[in-house]
Amino acid sequence: MKRVVLCGSKRFKDEVLRLGEELKNRGYEAVVPREFIVDMSKKDASMLHFKEISDDRTDAVLVVNETKGDLENYIGANSFAEVAMGFFKRKKSFFKK
Repeated sequence: MKRVVLCGSKRFKDEVLRLGEELKNRGYEAVVPREFIVDMSKKDASMLHFKEISDDRTDAVLVVNETKGDLENYIGANSFAEVAMGFFKRKKSFFKK
């Protein structure tokens, strides 16, 4: 089973969760940011998400980069760092706008 870690701004939470469910329905293991599900500190959430990306079972990182304010295809600092971690760990990166 392919394992995909989803990333994106908290403003895109609904779309990240919806996409995670869609991927699960298509047979993927979809990992959404834990902070979208439970209350936790940003630092703890980021460290946990980096571990999910680094996991040997992870095949790809999928970034939800929609319009945020006046910025089309927005990718924030955390999502950028998550893509960089995926690149470093040789994971495929995909962007959904």
